[in-house]
Amino acid sequence: MHFDYWKMRRYVVPALFVCFGLLILVLIPGVGLIRGGAQSWIGVGAFSIQPSEFMKLAMIGFFGPLAF
Repeated sequence: MHFDYWKMRRYVVPALFVCFGLLILVLIPGVGLIRGGAQSWIGVGAFSIQPSEFMKLAMIGFFGPLAF
């Protein structure tokens, strides 16, 4: 299977801004959930997400092309 990862390049910067917004959203009282003593989760209905995991992927997409 061939995947042209250069087509994803146009989505990397918007993804960084969205992830950064999610990280800021965690700091708002009532939105960020405290689990294990850390306020790093966002409650979405019955689910909870950790925005830092999405930010890791976005940063790999941003800094990855700089390695070549």
